[in-house]
Amino acid sequence: MTHRSVVLTALTIVLATAVWLASTVTQRETHLRCRHSRPATGAPPDVVAVTAEGALFHRPGCKYVHGAVRLESGAAAMANGYTACTRCLKSQRSES
Repeated sequence: MTHRSVVLTALTIVLATAVWLASTVTQRETHLRCRHSRPATGAPPDVVAVTAEGALFHRPGCKYVHGAVRLESGAAAMANGYTACTRCLKSQRSES
């Protein structure tokens, strides 16, 4: 095997691995707390209100929060499967 064929084989393997890794990353599903939820489309506020039983995150002070409220970062709420409130954070909800 010549040096050129070894290099081409190595490049082919690297390219195939990169394509495979990219496809597995894009196929990752978002974990949502409710099967009826839609993921948020915009960046969440810095601080949001969530409840242990709920599936939505709200602006602190939203009158539609039910239960004991816990404040956490918007990014953490999204990572934990919460989605934006349909009333106080309507602009951050997915319409599809």
